[in-house]
Amino acid sequence: MLDSVELLNTAGLNHEIERMFKNEQNFIFILSPYMDLTSEMQAILATSPAKIVVLWRDKTKEENQKDKKVDYRLNKRIKGYEETMTNVKFFGIPYFHSKVYITSDTLIIASLNLYKFSQKNNFELGVILKEALYAKMVKKIYKEIEIIFHTNKLPTEFLDGFKIIFDNLKIIYIDDLFEEIQKKNGKYEKDFPDKVLLKQFSEQMMKKYKFDRKDRWDTDESMLQRYAKINQHMYNWALENIQL
Repeated sequence: MLDSVELLNTAGLNHEIERMFKNEQNFIFILSPYMDLTSEMQAILATSPAKIVVLWRDKTKEENQKDKKVDYRLNKRIKGYEETMTNVKFFGIPYFHSKVYITSDTLIIASLNLYKFSQKNNFELGVILKEALYAKMVKKIYKEIEIIFHTNKLPTEFLDGFKIIFDNLKIIYIDDLFEEIQKKNGKYEKDFPDKVLLKQFSEQMMKKYKFDRKDRWDTDESMLQRYAKINQHMYNWALENIQL
């Protein structure tokens, strides 16, 4: 689990975002309210084979759009990107403030906009999630993105590429199974984790299946790590047979 999440500073965020975009072949989802792309980032996105969707903050759609203080430079900049990066779909959202970067195997949630000044001068922090935590969190983020698209009446077909990745997340984790079994048995955790429920669950799973040492707690080997991987057969058996 520890390998699945890492805290990044400004330099780390810049490095990882560039790396994940360069290496991605399938899908890039960028949530960045304010954008002022470096020439290198423009080149990376423009030449990427991935399907790319960008959500940014369009202040002209907000209630204060008639306010003379509204800065239209961002809108002009986005129009320029649309002309030079025809493979990228840009969607302006009012009151949008999320900073999230997603590819098919990596997720970054941060304070950083893809904005040259911020990337060079600001003190930013964020987390990069991979493996178990990526698979768990990206499903929840996808649902929020769907809500954003429907609320703002955006064409949902542009989510298709992302949905394919979402649907193809075949890796199943103990945490997902444990949550489903709790719901089925009408049991809800008073604490995270509820050691009593987790122990009951783990004992039944380990009686049926063999788990490696790395899949168990360091302090109590009778309990399974919540981010241990399981297969579909184990998942189906447990849903049908485990009682809490």
